[in-house]
Amino acid sequence: RTLRAKAIDTLGRFPGCVAASPADLRAARTFAAFDGLYTAPIHGFRDAADYWHRASGGHYLSRIDRPMLMLSAADDPFFPPDYVPHAAINANPRLTLALTHRGGHCGFVGGPVWSPAYWAEQAAVSFLTRHFGSAAAIA
Repeated sequence: RTLRAKAIDTLGRFPGCVAASPADLRAARTFAAFDGLYTAPIHGFRDAADYWHRASGGHYLSRIDRPMLMLSAADDPFFPPDYVPHAAINANPRLTLALTHRGGHCGFVGGPVWSPAYWAEQAAVSFLTRHFGSAAAIA
């Protein structure tokens, strides 16, 4: 909802920046539709598929030469599990994928509201400690 509102506001401030109309953006019900109407053209991409392909970091995975932890969740609305480049990850021994069932796009928060546990941060510190030594050495 807020994406559409912000895009419509941009159309009002910069008429003609994309061919889509406010009505087109209001009718967009998927990220593919929104990205095709707004995100891709406003940033110079041909369409949503071109944007997703060219803006992806997947092209660089084979060149990573340091240990890297990649976190993703199966319920991520922006990056579904079938988008995870498993072949590229499996081909580079420096890459470690942690694919959880839940976590959303930037979630991985658990525990009670008054004392949340930030799983992603804990996983990152654990990974770095395993690969580089103590947490104090990392800092």
